[in-house]
Amino acid sequence: MSRITVTRVRNGSTLDLSTGDRVRLIGVSTPKDGDCGAAEAKKYLVSTVMNAPVLVENPTEVEDRDDHGRLLVYIGTPVINDVGYQLMRRGLATPPDSWFDRYASHPSRAVYAEASKEAKKFTCRPTPERYPPPSKPPSTPEPYPVPSTPAPTPRWVCYYAPTYDGDWHNDVLCSNGVNSERPYLRAWDSFVTEAEARQSGREYERQLNEG
Repeated sequence: MSRITVTRVRNGSTLDLSTGDRVRLIGVSTPKDGDCGAAEAKKYLVSTVMNAPVLVENPTEVEDRDDHGRLLVYIGTPVINDVGYQLMRRGLATPPDSWFDRYASHPSRAVYAEASKEAKKFTCRPTPERYPPPSKPPSTPEPYPVPSTPAPTPRWVCYYAPTYDGDWHNDVLCSNGVNSERPYLRAWDSFVTEAEARQSGREYERQLNEG
């Protein structure tokens, strides 16, 4: 048994050690990367063994390495006797689907199997209690259609506005706020007084508004 440090957590069951070895926890199968529980299993290992002194043990009953060259070991800390067992208890790991020959004499095989059986399986599905269905927003009644009212026609107003150009016939200006015009009034008169221009302007204003 040796006392070393974990330098990297690769997933929920594979670690790198300060000795340069890559190890796999004995008898532990954790979710593959991207599957439900994979991130949580890795997070648990990071929180418990990363950069911490650990106890590493490879029992004589277990083959030293797996097919990928990883050491098959138990990992413990000064406060956690067996990290793999704790993963089992949290529902983040299960025994391998097939107990390979190298695990046939796995000392903790029965203990792991019992822990896995009793553990509540980890799930990523939201529960109704934690995530109640969103309530449907109340429907907003459609407003009653309001009949459109045509815009009032602008009224014309004609007023005396001399031009002082020597022509008395165009001294009235008419406007409706949008358009304006200066009519030529009393064309038959050679001389138009202000009073006559105003009178003719009022008559022209009435003609415009009666249109």
